[in-house]
Amino acid sequence: MKIKNKLIFYSLLGVAGAACCAGALCGWTEYNAEKTAIRSAVSMQQLKDVNGVYIICERCRVTGFDWHVTGSNTEEHIGNYCNIIGADPFSELHLDYEFIISDNRYVFYVEEARLDTSREAECSAEYRVSGWDIVYPVRRNEPKLFGNSRKYILESDADGS
Repeated sequence: MKIKNKLIFYSLLGVAGAACCAGALCGWTEYNAEKTAIRSAVSMQQLKDVNGVYIICERCRVTGFDWHVTGSNTEEHIGNYCNIIGADPFSELHLDYEFIISDNRYVFYVEEARLDTSREAECSAEYRVSGWDIVYPVRRNEPKLFGNSRKYILESDADGS
């Protein structure tokens, strides 16, 4: 899917003239960029219509685990550190490192959950999932002025773009 963004850049041009030693001419320049969306984000409202168990995770760096469950449509999963088996956004889309570290939230649709409650402090889990989506808004490690949509993962978010 192609999306169009209208980007506005501020340009500063130095002007030297006979009347002044140095001056500045400031102006706005419009730049239209066509970008390819490779995945749409889902809203929390859309998740209310999901049948079956889902978990909302953030990427984490904890020994032995890749994800932290921050939300779910069942209370038992919230707070778990976990690993995901099956559909994985990072291997599927080959996302760029800068995108990976942008604190996005992902929803995983759970087929099977294996919970380990043998530890005193926290519960850990392994989830077999059938699919995933990114939760709106899509976050990026870049200034907002670049105009990338928060509704999509873009082709430019993947490695090599």
